[in-house]
Amino acid sequence: MASFAKSIEHANRRLWRGVLRHIFNNRQFALPLDTKTASSIKRILIFRNDKIGDMIVTTPLFRLLKSNIPGCVIGVVAGKHNHRLIQNMPEVDRVYIFAQNLLSILINVVKIRRDHYDCSINLIMNKSTLNGIMANLMVARGVKFGRYDARYNFYYNCTKNLENINVPMTDLVCGMSAELFGFPYQSGMYHPFLRIPDGSRKRAQEKLVALGINKYILLNVSAGEKKNLIAAALFASVCSEMRKISAVPILILYAPNDLKKARDVLSGSGGNSILLYQATDDLFEIASVVENSWFVISPDTSIVHLAVVFHKPVVGLYAAPERYNYYWRPYCVPFAEVRAAQDKGINSLTAAQIAKAAEQFVKSKAEL
Repeated sequence: MASFAKSIEHANRRLWRGVLRHIFNNRQFALPLDTKTASSIKRILIFRNDKIGDMIVTTPLFRLLKSNIPGCVIGVVAGKHNHRLIQNMPEVDRVYIFAQNLLSILINVVKIRRDHYDCSINLIMNKSTLNGIMANLMVARGVKFGRYDARYNFYYNCTKNLENINVPMTDLVCGMSAELFGFPYQSGMYHPFLRIPDGSRKRAQEKLVALGINKYILLNVSAGEKKNLIAAALFASVCSEMRKISAVPILILYAPNDLKKARDVLSGSGGNSILLYQATDDLFEIASVVENSWFVISPDTSIVHLAVVFHKPVVGLYAAPERYNYYWRPYCVPFAEVRAAQDKGINSLTAAQIAKAAEQFVKSKAEL
């Protein structure tokens, strides 16, 4: 019965794709765009309606476009979790907050059509259907650029085949966009960045002063995805192992709903120069805490990418290998990857493994 329902679903999708293919009828462009078309593009809409880390690794693209297309207007379709990161960013001229419901989509379609974009760039690699439809509704007559996929190419009039391109996401989004317009790009040319409001930085500094610490090893014990959740007992053991190789204080970062877990880590570790940072929902305050750290240990990629912004060394804790690991590795900073074996959960990692990975940063000449 389940297989029959699935076959009906696939048939419906093929039917709708056939209908939409005739409705949109997009004129095709080759990469790079011809000079006349490329030079006519002054207003660019970028789809980045996904997660916090995805937005962070995309920020170099804003500077790349602004540097090579003087006076261009950049609009970003952002998600409910990551829009705050770019709300006050001078490199971004418009922010449209996306929610996956019909009313939100229709409101954004109307707003964006009024802003008359010449080009859309879809950076959501695994949601081709919805973003493809929105691109056609929002930038009906413009260039619509996205990842090559034979099933969904009709949504776009210019695509890039990303198979066998094993590069970090920052280089991927900058490289494909540079190829679209025909201007140069090299890895490391632009680095992820954020602009921390003074109020957020001040709150972080006040809390750190109250804790009596200046520099510290930042241990993040929270994660947004279930597969990356690590037990408090393992984190407590990590703290104990870290005490054997460094006397630098360990500051525990945690989400507001993980207070009990953070306290369990603290009590299980013995509490020797191990402190809790008061939880906050302010992403910029968290960024400031990362900025002041010596190096970061985290199972959550959003914290990993915040560390990249401030050029902090990273010990990334990961579940079993995935096909696209290389997309999300820390960009242009020293990093150590501690990954669970295939078919093993992230809690199969050991405290000794994690501490050993961190030891290289303890022994390095990085200034405290």
